[in-house]
Amino acid sequence: MATPPARNNSASSEKRKSYIEHGINVVQRTIHYYRGFQKVITENKQTYLRGSMAVRDCENNEYMWFDTIERMDGAPWLRPGFYNAAMENSVDAKNPGRQQIRPVHTQRNSENRICNFLIHPSAKPHFLTGCIAPGTEDVGGLLDSSDSLELIFDCLGGFQPGKQVFLRVDGAMPGQ
Repeated sequence: MATPPARNNSASSEKRKSYIEHGINVVQRTIHYYRGFQKVITENKQTYLRGSMAVRDCENNEYMWFDTIERMDGAPWLRPGFYNAAMENSVDAKNPGRQQIRPVHTQRNSENRICNFLIHPSAKPHFLTGCIAPGTEDVGGLLDSSDSLELIFDCLGGFQPGKQVFLRVDGAMPGQ
């Protein structure tokens, strides 16, 4: 009886290692967004939704938590799910060079165009249109939004345009 050919275990272990490394990279580069339920109406009559965001700190392997605001008022919103995303510098004339994160999705706005849905700093809800901003919640908006996003970039290994990260969205927009 012939013996089966020897298996090349090094190729198999390399493949397994890459799967494990990929899994670790996904965990370390995932932003968790938990859409809240509490609506807030500002003195300017804008409605926003409170939520929270968590990201794993690469150095101490613990989660850092941030408050978030997300504009309502009929603005586009990202459905629950897991999304590829990328870090980028804004090309918007109002915010040139602003560091932000853009999830890849196929959701369309009321004009049947793929809508923008970004993670970027913002102090007030009216600066958001279909986006979310991290920070520390304050009456009528957020404090330290830019610093919070900078911490998120640090937890993800630093800001680099084009760097791939992931976004997990939990919770549907109330009333939808």
